[in-house]
Order: sequence, then structure tokens, then C-alpha cells
Amino acid sequence: MLSAFQGAIEGNYRYYQYYANAFVALVAAFASYVARNEPSRWAWSLVIVVALILLVASRNELDKFNGRAEVITK
Repeated sequence: MLSAFQGAIEGNYRYYQYYANAFVALVAAFASYVARNEPSRWAWSLVIVVALILLVASRNELDKFNGRAEVITK
């Protein structure tokens, strides 16, 4: 059972961590950029689209992990 749970962690939870951390880093970096410069509409659009993709991907991976963990622990 432990190896199955570790597999779930490696298969989904690590991806969740990556996507969530990339989202936070993108928002922080862009906020820092906005503080010093005035970004174009294109830059705003790009950052918003990428941030949404990262947010949706992280939630998807977390849901997959929670589903697998529930099946394993029952």
C-alpha cells in the first residue's frame, strides 16, 4: 500500500506542486515587472492566459491525486 501511495505522489502530486509553484512565481514576477514598467495589453493577455492554464492544470492534478489517494486508502 505504501508503494502505491508513493506512486500516486510521484504521478500526480509532484505535477500539482510544479504547476501551483509556477503559477505563484509567474504572478510574483509579473507583479514585480508591473511595479517598474507599464506592460502592454499583449503582455497582460499572455500572463493571464498562462496563469489560468497553470491554475487549471494544478487543480486537475490535485483532484487526480485526491481520487487516487482515496482509492488507495480505502
